[in-house]
Amino acid sequence: MEAAWTDGVKVLATYLGRRFAHLRSVDDWEPYRPHDKPVADLGEWIVEYDDRASREHAILRRPSDNAQKAFAELVVVTVHMRGRWICRRVTERLVTCRDPHGDFRYYTATGYSFGDDASRSDVPVRSLWGCRGEIMAPLRPADVPVTRLWFPQPLRYGEQAHFASEAVYDHQDDHPGGPFVVDVEIDHHGIARGRLLYGQKLPIRGLTIRITFDDDYPPEAVWWYAETTQSGRYAQPPAGDRHLLRLVGNAAQHTFTEHVCQPREHYGLGCSWPVSR
Repeated sequence: MEAAWTDGVKVLATYLGRRFAHLRSVDDWEPYRPHDKPVADLGEWIVEYDDRASREHAILRRPSDNAQKAFAELVVVTVHMRGRWICRRVTERLVTCRDPHGDFRYYTATGYSFGDDASRSDVPVRSLWGCRGEIMAPLRPADVPVTRLWFPQPLRYGEQAHFASEAVYDHQDDHPGGPFVVDVEIDHHGIARGRLLYGQKLPIRGLTIRITFDDDYPPEAVWWYAETTQSGRYAQPPAGDRHLLRLVGNAAQHTFTEHVCQPREHYGLGCSWPVSR
């Protein structure tokens, strides 16, 4: 009981510190004041650091020593295709600082995509909003382009940053038509378990990946994968498999509601096109 009490107090302190950090003005307190008629269901919009979230953190694996000291509450990756190639990848993130020294100044991002032969195409990432991008010069010709997405101010432990970035690709040749993946590598402390609202349509927590396909190149199949081998990411599931996704118009998406996204793992969407194309 003593250990459980100690852990509970630590969780409560983290939660209160995070919430009070966002209540700095009179206007910030307005949603919590009594109203004759609430303008919105706050229980739907405010994601509490509840018992489930506490359990999620308890089961997270230990990140690598060089992992970024942040836990992602929300990651939304939106990919736009041109033909059978990715042309733009936009990533929105809400991260919580996990640096015990309280000096988390920037998030490091890399832009890449994988073709059907597992070859990797690298492009620099640039900032969109909520951060300032700084592209770092590679030390060696084979190094991957790295961008530092600087926060407006350093984050202390438990503080959060909400920001977005993008990578724009310029391919000269068309993709040969084999399987293609949009991959997310967890190089930090993990991503929360996914949560959706409004009829399972609006992602407010966890990892969501969306792909918008070219109208002239509809995919044959789209699927999601988690914590599998590199070859497993490209393996199209059989008909009726739960990993297959349904197209809505020319787009497909998946929110990883099954479990938290663990450090040092890969999660993503795969797709394939008809052989005749």
